[in-house]
Amino acid sequence: MATTPDSRPPRPSRPAGWGIPLAVSIAWTPFALLGGIASAGMGHGDYVAATILFPYTMLSTAWVGRINNLFVFVAVVQWPLYGLALSGALRHSRRFCLFAFLLLTMAHVVAVQCAFKDVKL
Repeated sequence: MATTPDSRPPRPSRPAGWGIPLAVSIAWTPFALLGGIASAGMGHGDYVAATILFPYTMLSTAWVGRINNLFVFVAVVQWPLYGLALSGALRHSRRFCLFAFLLLTMAHVVAVQCAFKDVKL
């Protein structure tokens, strides 16, 4: 039995505003970068804010002894990637977006803890 377009069940609608997490994260990134640079104090600071905002980049100091260009790129794209992941999750459902948010938050907190302890992975 062939189905016609009129006989298909309606598709559930996606939550409105699925692009908002991406837009907010892109808008937030320059402020986070400035905060991280200010915390670093051009190499003479304490790096606390930089470690909290960009833990994956700060973990590079435990691996290679300094922050190289690859990890500067990681810092620039970190927050937009978070937003992209949340926007993609929100396209699926709000519950899935909440789960993705909690997962990203836990991963970020663990990375911050590792960066403060200079964990060598």
